[in-house]
Amino acid sequence: MNSGASSFTVSLKALRETLEAERAALIANDADTILRLSDIKLRNLRDVRATTQPKLSDDFAEEVRALAQLNIANGALIARRRQETVWTLRHLGLYERDSAYDERGACGSAIKSRHRTKA
Repeated sequence: MNSGASSFTVSLKALRETLEAERAALIANDADTILRLSDIKLRNLRDVRATTQPKLSDDFAEEVRALAQLNIANGALIARRRQETVWTLRHLGLYERDSAYDERGACGSAIKSRHRTKA
């Protein structure tokens, strides 16, 4: 294996470890770790792109596909957590979505958050 393929393998391994850690943090609802791993994941992606082989072998292509699927699964978990958070805030009366027309006349939705006052 040449030096370029070796650094590419190392970059893919680091990305896989980060995605797996991100998944564990999402399942555990560990927001601080999720934010920290987000920066690391972006750095890993830059490293992978910097070491990309001109022509990926089938082994690398399969690994890249697997990592893409893991990232998509993590994105689905993030979307689900966001929906759960919005649902909870809405039922606590701290969040509401309000449809309105914007300055261009397009129908959009504005998000209004309500802050509870201490009685």
